Amino acid sequence: MSRWRPILGGCLLIPLALVTPQSLSAGHGALHLNLALRPGLDFLGIVLLAKIAACVVALSSGFRGGLFFASLFLGSVVGQAFSIIAGQLVPGLELDATDAALVGMAALSVSIVGGPMTLAMLMLEITHDFALMGVVLTASLVSGTLTREVFGYSFSTWRLHVRGSNIRGPRDIGWMLNLSAGRIMRRDWVSMPEDLTIAEFRARMPLGSASKAILVDEAGHYRGIMATAAAYRPDLAPDMRLHALAGLTNVTLSPASDIKAVLALFDEHAADEIAVVDGVGTVQG
Repeated sequence: MSRWRPILGGCLLIPLALVTPQSLSAGHGALHLNLALRPGLDFLGIVLLAKIAACVVALSSGFRGGLFFASLFLGSVVGQAFSIIAGQLVPGLELDATDAALVGMAALSVSIVGGPMTLAMLMLEITHDFALMGVVLTASLVSGTLTREVFGYSFSTWRLHVRGSNIRGPRDIGWMLNLSAGRIMRRDWVSMPEDLTIAEFRARMPLGSASKAILVDEAGHYRGIMATAAAYRPDLAPDMRLHALAGLTNVTLSPASDIKAVLALFDEHAADEIAVVDGVGTVQG
């Protein structure tokens, strides 16, 4: 059955092409033609419905490509239609159809392919108009936020899910998958004995020298993290031991932990820093 899907999809595209040729291909020529001729609202509505139907047929039939520029074309149609409707609803309001098309291109493309800053920079490169850039960036951020709140991720990310990929956002893409806690950990940490008194700690580690200290026992095993500022609270007794101020005492990472495990642990404990320890509990970073 799968080998017949492209043939069936091609047959379904024929009547759409008869309605308007703008429903076919990615829409490069159609986009420029519409911006130049400024068609009416009825025609834009027909093009919008036909193009959406063509995209659905093409994607469900297994055809490749066309996602990015098709989203730009659909966004330009929506933007032009919006400029006409706004002018009809608010007498005297004249929105430039080209500017509205550019804003619509960026906003709809963010919902479909993601990348609000990429689309905003693309529009700035096209127009060199910083005033329009602010509107484009605002529309892109609103579109991306609504898409994430309502659906969870962009349409292109959903297509990756359909293909078996567990990608939800930029964290899961590319070289980051190869990162581990051992590769990205800091090595300039400061360690202090957990049984050190507050007075001794203040003498060894003045304010401003380091933001945190790693507490260790006599054998050098990890016993927690303590913020330097916490030891300078005026209500603390000078003979108080540091282990009473330790945090994240049972939260550690191994050098082999991948970036997903690292980020999940940071999110779970709302921590800024987590110690990386080896198999016997010795602090590595």
